[in-house]
Amino acid sequence: MIRLLIADDEPLVQAGVKSMLEWSSHGIEICGICSNGSEALEMIGRFRPEIVISDIWMPEMDGLTLLKICRNCYGDLPVFLMLTGHKDFGCARKAIHYGAAEYILKQELTAQSLEHAVRSALQRVKNLQQTRDMVSACLTLLRKGNEDRKDFTSAENPAGKKRHRNVIDRIQKYMQENCTGKLTLRETASAFGLSPNYLSALFTKSCGYSFTEYRNHIKIEEAKRMLDTGGMKIYEVAEYLGFDSAFYFSKVFKKTEGISPREYLRGFSSDKSGRREYTGRPAPLARCPQEEL
Repeated sequence: MIRLLIADDEPLVQAGVKSMLEWSSHGIEICGICSNGSEALEMIGRFRPEIVISDIWMPEMDGLTLLKICRNCYGDLPVFLMLTGHKDFGCARKAIHYGAAEYILKQELTAQSLEHAVRSALQRVKNLQQTRDMVSACLTLLRKGNEDRKDFTSAENPAGKKRHRNVIDRIQKYMQENCTGKLTLRETASAFGLSPNYLSALFTKSCGYSFTEYRNHIKIEEAKRMLDTGGMKIYEVAEYLGFDSAFYFSKVFKKTEGISPREYLRGFSSDKSGRREYTGRPAPLARCPQEEL
């Protein structure tokens, strides 16, 4: 069973979340209910739940601080679903930055919206567990000695090639799902139980380009999607995607696309139906080779 912790300082919300779904039918058991962030942190350490449903605004320790501490202490588990009674883009951005799976307004909380969020969290838990199992199996092979390491990395060994490909596929999926975070090499390696140097070498060997190049690629692809909607300013997109500054974001954007974000926006025009169409020359996209190693 997947363990779930509920953290909210409102008794009605606690009772509502607890009774809103038939948790056992989702393979979930509620391991605890608490009313502040400090108590939640203690219970997370004791019960090690895979999923936490947490209010953002709580006494003693708020939900965002709780989420940040758990990321630093425990990695990508537990998966967090954040609740709030206020529409606050800044809080939503921070929650996503620290890897929250969903951000839910209490006013819009229904059985359907909660079930959707829970299914998303369960899928993320499954992906993380499968990835860790795969990495663990690969590391076990690597620790057996020089002969086994040669067998694992041999270009003539189909099993070794497949394991490499599976690990890289999961790492890339993780990066795509967490592109709004910093996505440093060290943090990503830690999430998969690898050393930064090993991940860097494995990534370059598998894809033909570096971890940093792929990270910038997926971030800029998401930035273009956000800019295309016309609803956010350049500095807001930069902050949302975890860049330290709009200047650095523009520098990475130009290096990846060959044009600045402003030039990219000027390359769009609106037709009579109101759709936005790019009129400039699109930059070629970097793609990871699909053939096996």
